[in-house]
Amino acid sequence: MIQTLCIRKMWVSLLLGVVFTQAALGQDSLKSGLRFSSHEVIKDLRTSMNLTPEEPMLFPQGFSLAFDVNFRPGDGHYGNIFRVIGNDQVNIDFVSNLASPSSNFWLVLKDQILFSYTWNDIPEGEFGEWMKIKIGVDTERGIISASLNGNYQEKKVTDIQELHEFRIQFGICKYKSFLNSDVSPMTLKELQVFNSQGELFRHWKLAKHAQQRVYDEVTYAEAEVQNPNWEIDSHIHWKSRNQFQFTNLLGVVKDEQHGQVYFVDDRFVYRYTVDSARVDTLVVAGGQPFSCQGNQMIYHPYLNEIWSYNFDHTQLSRFSFQTNTWSLNEPECAEPDLWHHNRWISPQDSSLVTFGGYGHYTYKSTIHRLNVEGWKPDSAHLQQEIPPRYLSAAGWLGNHHMLIFGGYGSKSGRQEVAPQFYGDLYQLDTRNNAVEKLWEMDASEPPFVPCEYLLPDETGSSFYTLLYNSTNFETSLHLAKFGIATPEKRVFADSIPYKFLDTNSWATFFLKPQPAELIALTVHDSEVQVHSLAYPPLFKEEVYQEEPPQQAGAPYWLILLLLSGAGVTGYMLFRKRRRRSTVAETVAASAPQKEIITEPDHLLPEPPTTPVHKKSAIYLVGGFQVFDQEGEDITTDFTPTLKQLFLLILLTALKNEKGIVSSQLKDTLWFDKSATSARNNLNVNMSKLRGILDRVGHMELQHDHTYWNITLGPEVYCDYQCSRTLMRQLNSADSLTPPQISQLIEIASRGDLCPGLQLEWMDSFKADFANDITDALSSLPQRKPDINDDHHLLLNIAECMLKFDTLNEDAIAMKCSALYSLGKKGLAKHSYDMFSKEYKQVLGENYPVSFNELLHSLYSHTSAPLGPNRG
Repeated sequence: MIQTLCIRKMWVSLLLGVVFTQAALGQDSLKSGLRFSSHEVIKDLRTSMNLTPEEPMLFPQGFSLAFDVNFRPGDGHYGNIFRVIGNDQVNIDFVSNLASPSSNFWLVLKDQILFSYTWNDIPEGEFGEWMKIKIGVDTERGIISASLNGNYQEKKVTDIQELHEFRIQFGICKYKSFLNSDVSPMTLKELQVFNSQGELFRHWKLAKHAQQRVYDEVTYAEAEVQNPNWEIDSHIHWKSRNQFQFTNLLGVVKDEQHGQVYFVDDRFVYRYTVDSARVDTLVVAGGQPFSCQGNQMIYHPYLNEIWSYNFDHTQLSRFSFQTNTWSLNEPECAEPDLWHHNRWISPQDSSLVTFGGYGHYTYKSTIHRLNVEGWKPDSAHLQQEIPPRYLSAAGWLGNHHMLIFGGYGSKSGRQEVAPQFYGDLYQLDTRNNAVEKLWEMDASEPPFVPCEYLLPDETGSSFYTLLYNSTNFETSLHLAKFGIATPEKRVFADSIPYKFLDTNSWATFFLKPQPAELIALTVHDSEVQVHSLAYPPLFKEEVYQEEPPQQAGAPYWLILLLLSGAGVTGYMLFRKRRRRSTVAETVAASAPQKEIITEPDHLLPEPPTTPVHKKSAIYLVGGFQVFDQEGEDITTDFTPTLKQLFLLILLTALKNEKGIVSSQLKDTLWFDKSATSARNNLNVNMSKLRGILDRVGHMELQHDHTYWNITLGPEVYCDYQCSRTLMRQLNSADSLTPPQISQLIEIASRGDLCPGLQLEWMDSFKADFANDITDALSSLPQRKPDINDDHHLLLNIAECMLKFDTLNEDAIAMKCSALYSLGKKGLAKHSYDMFSKEYKQVLGENYPVSFNELLHSLYSHTSAPLGPNRG
C-alpha cells in the first residue's frame, strides 16, 4: 500500500513535469540564426552573407552594426566575422582567432589593428553562449567603436571622413580586391543596421528565410546568402543522428525524460544518450530478459527499471540499474500472439497496460494489465468499441485518458475476412476502460498506418505521430499532425527512410526536453537508426519568407499600357520628324539613324510566372521547380543534395537512355566520404528521393543492379524532356506543327538549364542544351520555309538564340531583318550597334560587316536571313 502511494505521488510529479515541460516548448523555443560553415568544409562550401548584393548602403555621417553571435569550438578558430568596405577602397574587418592564448578578437582598419579583445575581456563571453556585439563607424567625427557584451572601446582614426558608401559582408567576402575565404565558426542572429541618428535602418532576424537569400523586417531588403545553414530548418528537416548494428537485439526502450534510449540483448544493456551520442555498456550481472520477438519491453519512468514481459508468463523480468541484474532467468518465449501492440504505464497503479496486436492470423482488441506482481485477470475485450487491429498508435492525453489511433485489422478480427486500414481516433478512459470514438477518416488512399506512439501537443487540441505505407518494404516515415476534436490532417514535408518487414521492423518516437527535439527510432532486424527533429515541428510556409511584392513584376496590363503609350509617343514623334524630312529613306543611306527608340531591345515576352503545367510537372529550363500530382509546389522539398541526386539521374538517363551507376553518384556527391559513409548517404538519400517522387506521381526510380534510372510516365510534364523530343522530331523527317514550334520557342525563351545550379558536372548538360537549342532554332527557317514571312516569329527565334549566344551572327542577322521588315528600322540599327559593341568588347576587333552590308546581304537571299557570308 505504501509503495502504491509513493508510486502515485511520483506519477503525479512526472506528469506535471511532462505537462509543464511541453507547455514551455512552444514557439518561444524555435531555433533561429544562420550557422556559418567554416574550416570544417572546403572553401567552396563555406558560408557568406552579403548585406549589399546590388548597391552599397549610403551613410554620409556613419552607421552602426549590431548582432548576436555564438561561436563554436572544434571547427577551426581563425576567420572573418564581417568585412565592411567603404567607397570600394577601405576595409574595416572584425576578425577572430578563438584559440589564441593572447588576443581572440580584433577590429581592423585597412592593415591597422584598432583594438582587440580576449575571452576574459568579454563579460560572460565563452564558446556556445550568445554574445551581443555592436560596431560603430562615425565618419563625421572620425571614430570607430566596438562593444562586446557591454565592454566598450573606441578610437579616433583618419581616412574614414570621406566614406559614405558601405558594402557589408559576413563570412566569405568575394568583392573585387577584398577577397577572403577564412570564416569564423559562428552562428548569427538579430542582425541590425542603424543610421548615424540611431534609427533602425535594416533588421535581419535570420530566422525565416528564402532559398539563397533573406529579407529584412524594415524594408524587405534582400541579403544574399551562399551555403547557408539555417537553424530554423532543423524544425522542418529530420537529421540522422546515429546508426547501430547489434547481433542479438531483443528490445529497444525509450526514456523520454532523460533523453535516453536503451538497447537490450541477452548479455548487455546499452544506454544511449541522444544529446552527447554517448553509449554506456552495462554488463548484465545476472538473470535474463525474455527472448521474445516483437520488442516486448518498456522503460518504467519512475521506478527506473526496464520491464521485459511475456504474455505467456505470469511474472515480469525487471532490470535494476543498481545491480545490473534481471529478476528472472527464464529466457524462453513462444512466438508472439500480439505483434505490434500498444503499451503504456497506467497512472492509477503504475501497471503496464497493452492494447491490440496481431498473431496467428487474428487481430486483437483486448486490454491486458501487468504489474510487479504479475498479469491481472481483469482483461477488457473492446471489440465492440474498437475493431481489432495492430500497427495502431497510442499516447497519453491527460486526465486519465489515452488516445488510440489508426492501424490495420478487421471488424471480425480474422485476417482473411475484409482486413482494412483504419483512420479512426478513440479516447480511452483508463479508470474504467470506457471508449469514446472521436472521429474517422479514410486511411486507404494512399494507405497509411501510424507508428506505435502518438504525442499530443502542448495545447491538447492536436497530436503528432509518424505515418508510413505498410504495403511497401522500402517506405518512409512522415510526421503528421491530427486534430483531436475534428479529423484534420496535415503531413510535414520531410521523411525518414524505413524498411518495413512486418515482424522484423518497428518504429517509434518521443519528445526529448532541452533542447526540445522529436527523436525517432527505426528498427529493422538488428539495425537501429536514430533521427531528430527540433520541436515544435514546422511546416515550410512557417519557415520560408514570402518573396517581396516588387519581385513579382508589374501586372501585365500595366506593362502593356506603358508599352502602348511609349509606342504611340514614339510613332507620333516619328511621323512628325518624317513630315519635316525631305530625304528619302533607303537601305543604302549613309546618314546616321535619328529614330527614337521607344521599344525594349529584347522584344520576347518573359516566360509566365505561373507554369502552364502545374500537376506532376518538372521545370528545369530557366530554373528548377517541381509540382506534385495535387498541383502543390514541392520545390523546397529538394535539399541541395537531393536536387543534385535527382538531376544527375534524370539528366543522365534522358541523355544515354540507361542511367547512372552508383559509383558515379558517390564520386560526384560524396567524394570526400569513406566508401561506407558514401554508401550510407546514397541509400538514405535514395529513400528520401523515392518519397518525393511518389508525391509527384507517375514517376519511377529504378535500379537494375547496375544503373539508376528515373522514368517519367505520360502524365508527367518535364520541359527539358519535351524540348529534347521536339528537337529530335525537328531533326528527323517529321516536321513540327506551328503549335509545336511555339512550344519549343516558349521553352527556349526561359533561358539556360537550371541557371541557379553552378556545378562542374552540370556544365556539359548546360552546354549541350544551349548548343542543341541554338542549332534547332537556327534550322527552323530552312526546315519550315513557310515561316519566313512571319517576321514576329523570326524575331522571337532570334531573341531565343541570342539568350544562349549573344554573339551568334545568324541570330543578329535574323533579328535585324525581322525588325527592319516590321518597320522598326531604328530598333534594327540599335540592335546591330549593341551587337557590334559587345563583339568588340569580347573579341577585341570590330564586327567586319556594316549594318547596310548586312541588310543588302539579307535582301539578296530568298531563303531565311542568315549571317552574312564573309567570302
